[in-house]
Amino acid sequence: MLAMLGFNDMGWFYSDAEGTIDSMDTLISNARAVNPELQFAVANVPQRSFIGGREDLVKNTNIYNNLLPNAISKWSTHQSPIHLVDLEQNYNCQPGGCPAGYDGLHPNAWGEFLIANAFSQTPVNEFKLGSKPLAIPPQKDPSLTRDLPVPSNFNVFFRTLDLDLRPSSL
Repeated sequence: MLAMLGFNDMGWFYSDAEGTIDSMDTLISNARAVNPELQFAVANVPQRSFIGGREDLVKNTNIYNNLLPNAISKWSTHQSPIHLVDLEQNYNCQPGGCPAGYDGLHPNAWGEFLIANAFSQTPVNEFKLGSKPLAIPPQKDPSLTRDLPVPSNFNVFFRTLDLDLRPSSL
C-alpha cells in the first residue's frame, strides 16, 4: 500500500503533526485488519513555497517528518513491513521555491514524475519489486508539456440550491 497523509491535515487546521501521526497509525491499523500481511510504503510530507503568516506549515511539516521514521519503526512488523518514502528529499519543493509545483505545492508534470520516482524507489529497494525506480525526465523535457485549453463553451446558471453547468451548444 502506498500512503501519504499530512499536508492538508496540518495545512487546513484539521490536525497537527502528532495528530497526523495518529491518523497514519489508524490508516495502517485499518488496512491490516483487512490484510495482516500488507506491505506499506509511507511518505513523509514535502514542504511548500512559503506563505506569509503560515509559519506553522514549515514547523508542523518538520515535526511530522521527524516523528514519522520512529513511528514507522514501531508500526512495522516482520509480517507487515513499513518503509519510508522520502518524498521531502525527492520532490523539489521548499519554502524558498517549488519548481516541481504549479502553485507552490501541487505537482506540475515534472513534479508528478518526482513523486512517482520517490514512491517507486521503496518497492524496488525494500520489497524487491521491479528492477529500477521510475526514470525522471529533465525538467524542461518537451514530453512534459500539457496542451490543455480551458473550456470556453460553458454557461453558468445559478439556482437557489445548486449550480448547473451546461455546454453552451445545448
